[in-house]
Amino acid sequence: MKVTKADLKKYLLQEGCGQAAGEIAEKVIGWITDNIKAGNTIELRGFGTFYTVTVPAHKNRFNPNKTVDERVKVKFRPGKSLQGKELLKK
Repeated sequence: MKVTKADLKKYLLQEGCGQAAGEIAEKVIGWITDNIKAGNTIELRGFGTFYTVTVPAHKNRFNPNKTVDERVKVKFRPGKSLQGKELLKK
């Protein structure tokens, strides 16, 4: 099942956040995005950590005559509540 930002807004509205639920969701996602772009690590205890890694320039593995530029990737390390046996508990 795919969950979207609209689903998050609906959930916040149902949980009693009022009509500001959409704005709250937008601001939280914007805050996370801005901090990741700035190279900061976002640690949400119990949920997980968002961090960036730099992938150096390298040769394309399918076409050795081409190179892939250096880039930054966003990674996510799940917290304890999202690891192993905890996911099986519903």
